[in-house]
Amino acid sequence: MSNPILVCDDEEAIRFGITHVFEEAGYTVIQAEDGFHCLEHIAKREFSLIILDLKMPGMDGLTVLRKLNEKDCKTPVIVITGHGDIDSAIRATRYGAVSFVQKPFDFKEILFRGEQAIGEYVRNQGAARLLDEKVKKNGSIVCQSQAMLEVINKLKSIENNHNQHLFFVGEASTGKQMLARVAHHALKQSLDMMITVDCHNKSALEQESELFGSEPGYNSLLGVRTGAFQTADQGTVLIYGATHLHPENQKKLARVLESKKYCKLGSGSSHQLKATMILVDSLEPNDGKLEDKIHSRLLDLMHVVSVPALRQRSEDLALLIENQTDKISQRRKKDTPAWSEEALTLMKQYDWPGNARELHYMIEQVLAKLPLKSKEIGPEHLPVNVVKHDSYSKEKSRVFILPEQGINLADVQADFIAQALELSRGNKSKAAKLLGISRDSLRYQISK
Repeated sequence: MSNPILVCDDEEAIRFGITHVFEEAGYTVIQAEDGFHCLEHIAKREFSLIILDLKMPGMDGLTVLRKLNEKDCKTPVIVITGHGDIDSAIRATRYGAVSFVQKPFDFKEILFRGEQAIGEYVRNQGAARLLDEKVKKNGSIVCQSQAMLEVINKLKSIENNHNQHLFFVGEASTGKQMLARVAHHALKQSLDMMITVDCHNKSALEQESELFGSEPGYNSLLGVRTGAFQTADQGTVLIYGATHLHPENQKKLARVLESKKYCKLGSGSSHQLKATMILVDSLEPNDGKLEDKIHSRLLDLMHVVSVPALRQRSEDLALLIENQTDKISQRRKKDTPAWSEEALTLMKQYDWPGNARELHYMIEQVLAKLPLKSKEIGPEHLPVNVVKHDSYSKEKSRVFILPEQGINLADVQADFIAQALELSRGNKSKAAKLLGISRDSLRYQISK
């Protein structure tokens, strides 16, 4: 095994005893005699486990824990306390310690607790690494924006052996199902299945039988169904259109997640639930609150992940546009054109009410109409609704941009007249033409 462990205790005998039992089990162990040396080692390398004595001269264990907490250190820490010193142990757990042992202790006990903590740490790190790979692979998820980074970080923070049921919610075409697939692959083994149950336009009985399954003779119309819970086994059940799940079925699903047991329709025997639930549904700005559509008992069991709309991810748009342009051009067996800065500015300032689907179709439309010899997409190639939407186009179409501090209209008017007369060398007819007014109107303005 290659998981390094750091043992910090001022008593040499305890350090060597812990080191011996872990090295016998195949681990690599590094020792520190006080809190200062402990922090020095942590600054130089990563550890899978830290075993830390609370009472040490100089810098004590609680101070070390506080400093680790400030640095958002994810390494599990097991603390060693004196006999009966429960208060210090409780304080240590508040600062992030995963467990504690009291002196005198059996070295095998600390090995057992240490291996449990290491196992959990490795699983969580593996899930986070896999999620990172999914994010980077082929640009499947573009997340330069703070809004998307928060989503990815929330997925990484979910612990593998705790409640990991997810609920992805957001506007239509924001990538909820893609994120659900990424979460499934990150949190599960490669061979685990993901079974999708679509709740749209189905009766309560149909929904229930698809999830729970049904036994022979229960209902002639349903027939015999295995059910998503059983088929997924240790994998994932993706419930699509979760707000369309019948209220009674929402309550039943909550009970299943709490008890981790379910019964097929027409059966009196229970089965263990091994699968993870991932719920997905669209929630538009005018659709109300999720709490009004999902039973509170079920919602409490979910990690709710709000997926941002495209208009909330302006930092991602340039890369999304480039990725889509490249993919569509390759499919059409054409060279990929570049986007001008002006065109990208227009695209970024558009609201994108249709999110990713609208972006894809718009790029399809632009590329289909782009002249064969054009190597760059400019504002003239964009749809009218994009060009007319933003402040950029409004400024380009205005003759004069009013400054924020305002103007004196009479002074501006007199200045324009003076410029027109200068350009026309005093010819009032030509000056009037430059100003877009009649000669009589110009004469009237001059006489005022």
